[in-house]
Amino acid sequence: MSKSLAKNAVFNLFYKSLSIVFPLITITYASRVLLAHGIGQVSYAQSIVAYFGIFASLGIPNYGIREIAKVSNQKQLNLTFTSLFLINALFTTICIVAYYSIIYYFDSFSNEFDLFAVVGLYLVLNYFNVDWFYQGKEEYGYIAVRSLVVKVLFTILLFVFIKEPKDYVKYALLYYFAIAGNNLFNFFHLRNYLHFDFSDIKISQHIKPIFIFFSATIAVELYQQMDVTLLGVFTEKSNVGYYFNSVRLMRVVANSLIAIGAVLLPRISKYFMENRTDEISTLSTKLFNLLLFISFPFAIGTFVLADYLVFIAFGDDFIPAIPTLRILSILIFILAIIGGLTTPILLSTNKEKKYFYVSIGAAVINFVLNLFLIPSFSHNGSAIASVITQLFIVVFQLFFMKDYLRLNEIKLVKIIGNGIVMGLSIWWIDAIINLPYIWKFIVDIIMGVSVYLLLAVIQKDDSFLFLLNKSCYLIQKCDVFKNRL
Repeated sequence: MSKSLAKNAVFNLFYKSLSIVFPLITITYASRVLLAHGIGQVSYAQSIVAYFGIFASLGIPNYGIREIAKVSNQKQLNLTFTSLFLINALFTTICIVAYYSIIYYFDSFSNEFDLFAVVGLYLVLNYFNVDWFYQGKEEYGYIAVRSLVVKVLFTILLFVFIKEPKDYVKYALLYYFAIAGNNLFNFFHLRNYLHFDFSDIKISQHIKPIFIFFSATIAVELYQQMDVTLLGVFTEKSNVGYYFNSVRLMRVVANSLIAIGAVLLPRISKYFMENRTDEISTLSTKLFNLLLFISFPFAIGTFVLADYLVFIAFGDDFIPAIPTLRILSILIFILAIIGGLTTPILLSTNKEKKYFYVSIGAAVINFVLNLFLIPSFSHNGSAIASVITQLFIVVFQLFFMKDYLRLNEIKLVKIIGNGIVMGLSIWWIDAIINLPYIWKFIVDIIMGVSVYLLLAVIQKDDSFLFLLNKSCYLIQKCDVFKNRL
């Protein structure tokens, strides 16, 4: 039976929120203990192992979602999963051997061998990374519950074991302990859905499409990891910490919003196979307006309140990250559109090559910009490079998916105008009130939210009315449930 898109969106929103909010809680504590240098050391090491992770997983995470969503019978499900699992295991083994050989023999890594050995667990755990299966089956409820259990345990262990700046290797170990929990839960839970079937597997039929996805994945990961890597090479590790924490804070909202669109991937794949173009256009246009309506005020709020956010979240040692966060704030709504709409549409409608071309262009632009900007502007240079790169991506992805989007129905100008009014109201209230720091921050937020929602009510905004109706429906469902108890 087809699962509700709204229900899946809620579960996936909850899951993505856990994946970002819990790390934000822990990074807030870790930043005050490990300071910018310790956070920078771990972030730099993770950026190095991420390159090997690209080759370990190939394009399976995205390709697997699409293929599992297409499967119509149990036998084919077993065969498809077994084939993809074996391909993943083979390339993961090769990458593990290559990674540990390199960090052992090269002095630039062997000086921090313990740290690089620990982050290498990311590759080992890739054997059991089968999240793509559950997403393809639209099992977002299970994913959300599993994630909550693991992250609560990780948070408890963090407060117990991380006590001083030299504990950054322990911090990395706990981070991969959480990933191990997720992956192992997933793997052993598979017995409820399938079993390995080696009787008639056809690995060759998956190789070409996997490598198409892989090609795009290389480019995407390059521009996502390159800024951290180049910062670590050309500047102090503290600068990596400033940039990494700013990115993490910005992604708290962006990745949660991406969850709304991520549930579209299996459903749009089915619509595309059934040639239901109108349904795809209707869904994508409404989602575009919804993502804009939610994400743009968060981008404006982050820009205006960056000094409060950095100080409250990370402490005095990260004050240099304030301008970095302001630069990156624009990415909140850009990433929401890319991850929540344009990328799922392109991948679900067999436009992997278009996705690949855009990703390659983005990787080249990001590399060149970082080379020019980091020497002069350090972590702020990387932030500028990231914004320009993502603008390039969203413009061209929108161009390639224009057939599935009704541009005349997009409310971009109205939403930007409302967001600017909201930002000006926050600046005004912040300038005239005299309260303790934290209370001033809270009043600013209340003022901004009130102004934005008031404008939505006056204008009878469609996205606002949609969210209001869904909220009322969920509240009624909860009341019914309580009454039945």
